[in-house]
Amino acid sequence: MKIRRKVASLFLIILMFGSVFDIAGSIFAGELSDAEQERQRLAERQNEINEELAELQNDQSGLLESIDKLDKKLEKVSTQMDELNAQIDDVNQELVVIGEQLLEAKNLEETQYDIMKKRIKYMYENSSSGYVELLASAKNVNDFINRAEYINKIASYDKNMHDKYEAAKEEVERKQQEANDKKDELQTLKDELKVEQEGLEKMQKHKKKRLEKYEEQIANNEAAAKELEKEIAKQEKKIMKLLLEMADKEGSGETGTYIWPLSVPGRISSHFGPRKAPTAGASTFHKGLDIAAPAGTSIFAVADGTVTTAAYSNSAGNYVMINHGNGVYTAYMHCSRLYVEVGDEVKQGDRIAAVGSTGISTGAHLHISFIINGTYMNPENFLPEP
Repeated sequence: MKIRRKVASLFLIILMFGSVFDIAGSIFAGELSDAEQERQRLAERQNEINEELAELQNDQSGLLESIDKLDKKLEKVSTQMDELNAQIDDVNQELVVIGEQLLEAKNLEETQYDIMKKRIKYMYENSSSGYVELLASAKNVNDFINRAEYINKIASYDKNMHDKYEAAKEEVERKQQEANDKKDELQTLKDELKVEQEGLEKMQKHKKKRLEKYEEQIANNEAAAKELEKEIAKQEKKIMKLLLEMADKEGSGETGTYIWPLSVPGRISSHFGPRKAPTAGASTFHKGLDIAAPAGTSIFAVADGTVTTAAYSNSAGNYVMINHGNGVYTAYMHCSRLYVEVGDEVKQGDRIAAVGSTGISTGAHLHISFIINGTYMNPENFLPEP
């Protein structure tokens, strides 16, 4: 009777502990699911912000190109304005010369007029009433002819002087009119160019204000993306911590037989343990084994198990974690592609991913980790020779 009671009590204890382990497992699974969902939500928001950022940068690029074109147009207009100003200056100088020529013509007219006045005064003072009396007072035919020739020469001289004056005056007035017309034409072109210049400057000012807004939005998006990156990194650490705790709570840590994880021998580029960080952001204690191999090389499950994680991490890139039971997990990182999803049951040798260089990586390789009872172990202690 006592033995039966002891057996019953033992069985009850086993059931109770079994229930406790089941409950603990369910709690871990729930927390892991919540953490993964939160990581996914953050990653989706990060993708949205990155898409917005790419669109803003594209618009900014187009705007910069537009501003560059405006700058070139303004430069061209400015050059044309300088040329027009130079031409207007030339015309103004030409008008100064023409004014001097008009003054010279007027002086010529005044000189001619003075000569005529002196001649008339001379004739008057010498009691001569004009050319008719001069001819009439001739003493003989020869004297008459000489006087007529004298009068003709005087008339010819006066006519010639007058013709010169009129020709000079007309020529100067023609040049003056041409210069004024040219100046008016250049001024019209300058006014039109000024309107175009002001329009371009207004457009440039507007576009530069838009550019400032884009730069502000880009800066805000970049800051938001960095904050999300930090939050995602925290969430990934939380997920990894939960997975390690699950592994620690899960079983005896018994290990089985494993196969080489690649379809090629590859080359071990970084062993397990302390190391110098190969690139910014990489750890100084290597928690796995790096095997260099061509991008796209098939990655195999080293043993039977269940896929617990198939996601992207900023540090690990595309990665897969498999629960092999008995507290044993393996992780495959920096993949170019993933061929499995969370919850998939995989067999030893199944293709689960392809070699890549995603996340913090300096080249195509597979990072494989062994986690036993929550502790990272050296993969070389479990993997066979390739």
